[in-house]
Amino acid sequence: MDLDVTVERGVQSITLEIGPEKYEKEFNDALKKISKKTRVPGFRPGCVPYSILKKKFGRETLFNILTEKSEKELNAYLTSNQVKFLFSPILKETNISELDPENNQIFFFKYEIALFPEFPIIWPKGVEFSFEEKPVTEEMVDNFIKNLQKENGELKIVDCIEQDDDYIFATFEGQGYSKNPEVLTKKIFFRLGRVESEDAQNLLHGKKTQEKLKLHPLNIYSDPQNAQTAFDIPSEWLSDDSVDWTLRIDEIKRVIPSELNEDLYLKSTGNPNIKTEDEFRAYIREVISGTNKAKARINLINEIRQWFFDNYRNVISLPDEFIKRWLTSKSNISENPGKMPEMTDEEFEKRKEGIRWQIILTKLEEELEIDVTSEELNEELNQVLLNRLRRLGFNGIPDSGMMERLKSKVLSDENEMYRLHKMIVERKLMNYLVEKFVPQAV
Repeated sequence: MDLDVTVERGVQSITLEIGPEKYEKEFNDALKKISKKTRVPGFRPGCVPYSILKKKFGRETLFNILTEKSEKELNAYLTSNQVKFLFSPILKETNISELDPENNQIFFFKYEIALFPEFPIIWPKGVEFSFEEKPVTEEMVDNFIKNLQKENGELKIVDCIEQDDDYIFATFEGQGYSKNPEVLTKKIFFRLGRVESEDAQNLLHGKKTQEKLKLHPLNIYSDPQNAQTAFDIPSEWLSDDSVDWTLRIDEIKRVIPSELNEDLYLKSTGNPNIKTEDEFRAYIREVISGTNKAKARINLINEIRQWFFDNYRNVISLPDEFIKRWLTSKSNISENPGKMPEMTDEEFEKRKEGIRWQIILTKLEEELEIDVTSEELNEELNQVLLNRLRRLGFNGIPDSGMMERLKSKVLSDENEMYRLHKMIVERKLMNYLVEKFVPQAV
C-alpha cells in the first residue's frame, strides 16, 4: 500500500497513491462489460472498438474505480492499524479532476481524520450535588385525576369542532407538486389542542364534518419532521410551496371524561382494594411523588453532566479547524474543499460541546465496560417512537402498522441507531454516577 502518514495537532493526514498497475486491468475489464451491454450505432453489442468505449465511458468509469479504490485502501489502513478517530474522513486534496483515460497517470488522495484524543479520566470526588424533590400539592392531585378521567373517557362522535380535546379525522389532498402531477391523498387525525398555529385553530373551530378548507400540514405541526411522522407525507411535498393543500373533515370525536368511581380506580391503578376517593387520591399522591423524584433526578443528572462539561473542557483538546470543515462539508469528496458555508462562533461552540460530550461518553463507556444489548436497543427504539407519537397527540388511539413503519425507517439509519446506542450508554453511565456519588437519589 503506497501511502504517507503525518500527524499534526490531533489531525492525521493520509496520502494514498494509486498508479496504473492498480487500476488498469479493472478499468479494461469494466469497459468490456460496458461493451456487452451498450448499443452504439454501427456496431454489434460486444464489438464496439476500445477507443470509442474509452472516449465515451472512460472518464466516468475510471473516476468510479479510483474513488472506490482510494476509500478501500483508506479503510484497510485504518482497520489494520486500529486507528481511533472522530467523524468520517475528509478528502482534502486530490488530482482526480485531471483524470485522462488516454494517459497512464498516478493519482493521489490526501485524506484527513481527527484522531480520538487521549486524556485522563477525572471523577467528581468530594463534589456535593443537589437533589431536591418537589412536594406534592392538592392541585397536582386534582390535575392528575382530571387527565386520568380524560384518558379513560369515551370518544363520542360529534358534528362540530368545539373543544381542544376534539379529535379530527380528516383527509389531506395535495396537488400541484412540481415533480409529480398526481394528487397525494392521506388519511390523518389530530387533536385540536395540538394544532400549533393559532390561526389554524381558529380556522378549524366551528367546522363540521364533510367541510373542506385550505390548510397546509405545517400549520398543524410546524416542525416538518413531526408533520412527516404524523401524516406520512413525504418531506419534499411539505417543502414545495407550489403544492395546494386541502383538508376534508371526515369525522369528529370528542373525549367525554369518565366518572370518578371504582371502575376508574381499578383501570388507573390495577388495585381492586382501592374503593374510595380518598384511597384513590392517596395512590395518586404516591405516583406524583415518584414523578417528582424522577424530575429531581433529571435535574441532578443535568448537574452531573454540567460538571463533566466544566471539568473536561480544558482536558480534551479538539482540532477546531478540522471540526469546522467537517461540520460544514456536505460530503467527504468536495469539488471545492476550501469553500465552506458560514457558521457563527456561538453555533460552533454548541456543536463542539456536543462533540466533547460524545467523546467523554465513549471514553467512560470503555473504562466502565458498559454493554448495550440488541434487546435494550429495541426497547429504547419502541419508547422513543411512542414518546414521539405522544408529543403529536396520539395518546390512546391505535394506528395499525404505524410503529412498524417508523421502526423500519430508524433501523435502516446508522446515525439514528448510533444515537440510540449513546442514549442507553449515557443513561447507564448516569445511573452509575448517581449510585456512586448521590446514593440518596437512587
